[in-house]
Amino acid sequence: MKLYLDGRWMSAVSGQTRSVVNPATEEMVEEVAEAGTADIDEAAMAARRAFDEGPWGEMSPHQRAVVLGRFVEILTARRDDAIDRVISEVGTPIKLARGLQVQTPLEHLADMVDRV
Repeated sequence: MKLYLDGRWMSAVSGQTRSVVNPATEEMVEEVAEAGTADIDEAAMAARRAFDEGPWGEMSPHQRAVVLGRFVEILTARRDDAIDRVISEVGTPIKLARGLQVQTPLEHLADMVDRV
């Protein structure tokens, strides 16, 4: 899996990857790009450009909340996929994955959107 930066999928600047292994089965889940400081710098610059040159910087707080609210809806609809991914990548028990690692962050994000 590549990094998604500046609107496109790309390899890490270093070209390095890392294997994500299911700790329960020891099977490889995915080969992922291993981001480094150069990738972080690129992500920060891309975010700055997106804010300065894209529509986000021109939006009102209410308009941003609508977009983020839709994002929460999409993530919530994919909750089961996220739970499965957490279990396979980290080996966490399903109850912990459902609550603490997926549902709680979704609830916090939804709360922050509501506060906007």
